[in-house]
Amino acid sequence: MIARGDFAAQSGSAGLAEILEELPWLGEAVYIPVIWATQVLESVAQKGARSRPEFTDAAMAVRAGCVMLTKGLY
Repeated sequence: MIARGDFAAQSGSAGLAEILEELPWLGEAVYIPVIWATQVLESVAQKGARSRPEFTDAAMAVRAGCVMLTKGLY
C-alpha cells in the first residue's frame, strides 16, 4: 500500500517523486498487488478543484492495482 503523505513524512521529500514512480513497477515485477492510498479527491470535494499533488497521485495511480480514496463524496 502506497500512501504519499505518510511516505513523505517518513522519508523526506528528496527524491520522493522518483521513488513513488518506481514502487508500482517493483510491485508488478514481483507480482504483488499495489494499492495507491491517497486523498485524490479531497480538495475536489471541499473546494471544487484539485491540487497539484492530487493530480499527480491520480496519474500515478493508473498503474496501481486499485486506489483507496480516504475522503470525499465521490
